[in-house]
Amino acid sequence: MKLPSAAGLLLAALTGVVNGQGQTLAKNYEGNAGFPTSAQWDALNSAVGNKLSRCGSGRLEACTSEDTPSYVLRARNGQDIGNALKFANEHNLRVTVRGTGHDFMERNTGAGSLNIWTTDMRGAQWTASWAPSNGSAPNGPKLAAVTIGAGMAWTSVTSTVERNGHVVTTGADTTVGAAGGWTMGGGHGPLSNQYGMGCDNLLEAVVALPSGDIVTANANSYPDLYWAIRGGGGGTFGVMISATMRTYPKPTMNGLTLRISGRGSGYVNALAYMWAKLPEITDFGLSGYPTMSSSSYFGMLNAPGKTTAEINAFFNPIAAKMRSYGATVSASASSGGLLGGLLGGFGGLGRRSFYETYGEPTNQRVKRQALTSVGLFSSRLIARSAMNEENLPAIRKMLETILATSRVSVLPYPNSGGQVARNAELDVGLNPAWRESVMHMIVQRMDAKAAVAAMGPLSANEGAYLNEAYPEEVDWKRTFFGGGEHYEKLLAVKNKYDPKNTLWCMPCVGGDVFVEGKDGRLYNP
Repeated sequence: MKLPSAAGLLLAALTGVVNGQGQTLAKNYEGNAGFPTSAQWDALNSAVGNKLSRCGSGRLEACTSEDTPSYVLRARNGQDIGNALKFANEHNLRVTVRGTGHDFMERNTGAGSLNIWTTDMRGAQWTASWAPSNGSAPNGPKLAAVTIGAGMAWTSVTSTVERNGHVVTTGADTTVGAAGGWTMGGGHGPLSNQYGMGCDNLLEAVVALPSGDIVTANANSYPDLYWAIRGGGGGTFGVMISATMRTYPKPTMNGLTLRISGRGSGYVNALAYMWAKLPEITDFGLSGYPTMSSSSYFGMLNAPGKTTAEINAFFNPIAAKMRSYGATVSASASSGGLLGGLLGGFGGLGRRSFYETYGEPTNQRVKRQALTSVGLFSSRLIARSAMNEENLPAIRKMLETILATSRVSVLPYPNSGGQVARNAELDVGLNPAWRESVMHMIVQRMDAKAAVAAMGPLSANEGAYLNEAYPEEVDWKRTFFGGGEHYEKLLAVKNKYDPKNTLWCMPCVGGDVFVEGKDGRLYNP
């Protein structure tokens, strides 16, 4: 390798293209010789309908963070995005992508980048008989589907779907964007146990590639790209312009309200026993978004298609065993499930729409859960193979370690298993750990590294959900993407469609090609 000369390093330092570690800039930034001129930016602005703004020229939300981009595009359509990506690719600029703005990992902005907002790209259209836009309809029963613009939040999509008597897999917070990082990162929600992950239900996507080309990715067209965007992460392979998601006839919705309280070993032993039963619980069809502290557990769990009698018959023996450990346990099935219960009592589902019942109360609850976090949180996908009565000592050990932390808050979401596990035969870019898990477990208000160490022995391949995790994971290729051949396949797709790494984020596929400096700029390692 040829090292730069002393004179070259001095010149680079004076022109701002090298940092204190002698690393050269990987992208062009304002003040560098390769940065586009004002005239070139003006030409791009004309091409995108004057929707391009320079940070510092007005009050833009994207320009108020420490990772302030240089320019922000509020895209109107896919062609705007294609023009911006082509421009960035030609001028070696970093591009970041923002939809509705939900990103715990802060991958949707970057210092000195060209930031593309998709929030104005709306629209949701449902069809009872979907066929690929560039191929023949799939064999077998006709599929119902909804096609969603990149700027749509789930709360708007679900109303369209329900008017047609259907439901669609959504995020737990329906203000999350429907066609972006949620889907491309995998996408879990209150119906995942019944219908699979969000990416499992992605039938087709229109994608703007880093080259500026706009393509349709499905099983017939760009199948490698289609594979990668089904769980391989957002802001990596291209910018999603629209997504077509499978929908399902609206099910009856009943569920279980579960409260557990206690102190010491009785409480821990009761929880450990219930967790040992999670494979059976999730296979039965119960799933949801409970919360847990050192002395109490509360959850309202969905069971679509189950009767209250079936739910009680299934769970009553589990509740009785939990009480035998000395914990206080209240478990009762009612119509409405999580959806009705969030309104303060079951039974409302018959009078209210599925999403009126589910939407805003759930949103507020999930937001409160997220806002309770102090500093970083950590997570793991807890393995089916680790949840059994023979492994009760290990389950108890994990619980004792985590619950001993003062003011700890735990979000033990049993939202996998079921159809998520049964979809293991699907060939998608999703972290394989999801197929092996029965619980997505988030720990807040505890040292992130200590929490990861406690959960690790019970996890599926040390796996974690890409969109809700500790961003400083050491073995992030394994934790977020499955590592090994699975990661290498994702990387090959990344290198094929984005050889210049115009789209860069971390932790994302190919993220180690650059390092982010203290100034937020990207450098060659």
